[in-house]
Amino acid sequence: MKTQSSENIDFSDIYDILDEIHRRPGLFLLRPNLELLYSFISALKLTSYSDNINFKNIDKLDEFNKFVHKKLELKQHNSMSWFGAISYEFGVETIGFNKFFEFLNEFRIAD
Repeated sequence: MKTQSSENIDFSDIYDILDEIHRRPGLFLLRPNLELLYSFISALKLTSYSDNINFKNIDKLDEFNKFVHKKLELKQHNSMSWFGAISYEFGVETIGFNKFFEFLNEFRIAD
């Protein structure tokens, strides 16, 4: 398996950032934890909106919410985000963290 060095990563694309987090969670989040990942993504979204920084594909995370709800067969599309849905089903530690990336990969393939 060929690994990508940080020098080749497009840090303006949310997918590239998330791929790098998945490969090396300790570098970005201290440990593989869904709550820490959600906080990191929320900070990127806030930076994107408040500082007018355009991260490619960041708006697709809104569609990802619907995908997760459908994947988990949640009947109501309420205010629960992908974070709430995944953490409710799998917890916030390693299992929930890995499920996020499993679902994200499926979402990206379907997109």
